[in-house]
Amino acid sequence: MSTSTFTFDTPGVFNVFSIVSLQCPQVISGTVKFITGQISNNNPDNLEVKIPLGTLGARGTEFVVLSESNNKSTVVLLGPGPENSLGMIPGNLILSDGITSIDITKPGYEAMVTN
Repeated sequence: MSTSTFTFDTPGVFNVFSIVSLQCPQVISGTVKFITGQISNNNPDNLEVKIPLGTLGARGTEFVVLSESNNKSTVVLLGPGPENSLGMIPGNLILSDGITSIDITKPGYEAMVTN
């Protein structure tokens, strides 16, 4: 297994065009926007993101993770939704704190894990 660390001193955008099996990135702190792209084309169930207080499973979608500290992480589903005008397959997020899970299916909805 290979591990990559991406550190941004200023806000930036990292495009992962060639990585199609990024299975478990970890967001320790900060804000990261994910667009599953090739990962979801090859295997929609192939993206899991670790956050300080749990895990997030993404199923072919676009979302944001905001991890403020080891005490609080927020995730927001950006889309596409079930009735999108682009004909895209709707995605969803599954957020878990290790005990409870919540399924986010509507764009614009968010969930938070706190300590």
